Amino acid sequence: RTGKEQLSRSMAPPAVSSQEPPQSRVDQAGSTGPTDFCDSLYFFINRKEYRLEPGSYQPETTLLTFLRANGYTGTKLGCGEGGCGACTVTMSYYDLAESKVVYKATNACLAPLCAMDGCHILT
Repeated sequence: RTGKEQLSRSMAPPAVSSQEPPQSRVDQAGSTGPTDFCDSLYFFINRKEYRLEPGSYQPETTLLTFLRANGYTGTKLGCGEGGCGACTVTMSYYDLAESKVVYKATNACLAPLCAMDGCHILT
């Protein structure tokens, strides 16, 4: 399977089953990792750990909204369309296929908070 196929399979709603949950999930790069399935969001912002339980955030919450609500006011809302760069942050994650940490510039005004699971955000 390609990384894209794995990612689309991981986004499908879970089937009701008596089997145990899967023992791996798809990371940002589309690689399966040895982590246990978990309903909570787990990420870091400037080396501070966050674990958000289901129901403690709205699915449409953007990374920018979360950052500003938690005191990271250096990241600004400019155009709200990702064109001006005022909301740019660095997102990093470990790519198992490449065996290295990958860094990407991300527009926080467009990035869903739930897409940050397993990432480290630097403001």
